[in-house]
Amino acid sequence: MIWMLVLLVTIIYVDLLRYLDTGHLALANSMQWIQPILFGLILLDLSRDDRAAWYLFNSVLLSIAFLVFMALFGGIEEGIRSGSDLMNLNAQSYYFGLMSIALYVFVVERWPKFTPLNIVIGIAMIIMVLMMLRTGSRGGVAAALTGFAVATWLLMRSRNMSAYISLIPFMMAAGVLLVLSSDAAVRWSDTLSGEDYGYRDVIWAAAIEMVRESPWLGHGGGFVADLGDQTRGRNTTTHNQYLMLLIGYGLVGLIIWLSIMGAVIRRCWRHRRHPMAVALLAMIACSLVYGMAADLTFKRYFWVIVALAANIDIIVSTYPTAGHLREAQYRRDSQVLSSNSRMTSSPLR
Repeated sequence: MIWMLVLLVTIIYVDLLRYLDTGHLALANSMQWIQPILFGLILLDLSRDDRAAWYLFNSVLLSIAFLVFMALFGGIEEGIRSGSDLMNLNAQSYYFGLMSIALYVFVVERWPKFTPLNIVIGIAMIIMVLMMLRTGSRGGVAAALTGFAVATWLLMRSRNMSAYISLIPFMMAAGVLLVLSSDAAVRWSDTLSGEDYGYRDVIWAAAIEMVRESPWLGHGGGFVADLGDQTRGRNTTTHNQYLMLLIGYGLVGLIIWLSIMGAVIRRCWRHRRHPMAVALLAMIACSLVYGMAADLTFKRYFWVIVALAANIDIIVSTYPTAGHLREAQYRRDSQVLSSNSRMTSSPLR
């Protein structure tokens, strides 16, 4: 929480300096940065409650599942890419990747139990992967593959060995075939051959020049107008989280943001043998890679993951009965009180 407060203060301070220097206060752009930080602080405090933390995690999964439903029955197509018309296809790919990683962790942890719930989780994971590939997002697919790799590494222990012998090799082979035959692979091929950079090369070149002009404190939240004037002629973001922090709030802002990520990763790392910690670490790894091709500051589910990771101690201590913890404790307390009451009311012998 301290690092997030420091980031909030830095954003306000830099924008005030820019106002004093230029006389122009980009209030709307500043508020766009302040709002997600405040949202993250609220989630951070909310997820300290064990039941709220689990509700938040499950709400992310259910929201992404709803997005899948909308993509299947009310989707759009952009050339070889398809998905829901509710949001950007790259963002959809990121969200589908997050959910598929979380489901993958629980599939491996529950293997080889073939209960109805486990079968549903496995089917949902396959659907998520297929939906992610349909979006054709290069950054989203690369980020998800990173998350899967981190989860596979962290889950490698003796009690999961049956999954590594009978399940994971099959899943890896199927995943490679699906990725190579997907639209994302076609777009990656075009990128590597220099045919399609999605205009990012132009934006990044202009952004780097602006970073050189003010490397320490950046240009404030209003940089989108200046960057747009040099590229598309309209407000433009950097399509890169790290470059966006550099151009907006300089090295100071980037270091603070990386400190936030380092703090939550460190907390999760202490519980890396726990499935929830594994899922959150893999989802954070996915997010950090996705940030190389898009922004994360304005992705609400990203802040939910950060808040949950920051409070991993509480989640681990209540797993897997967090929703019933207080009720169970209440029943135990009631039984003790009832027993004490009977003992005090019984006649002396």
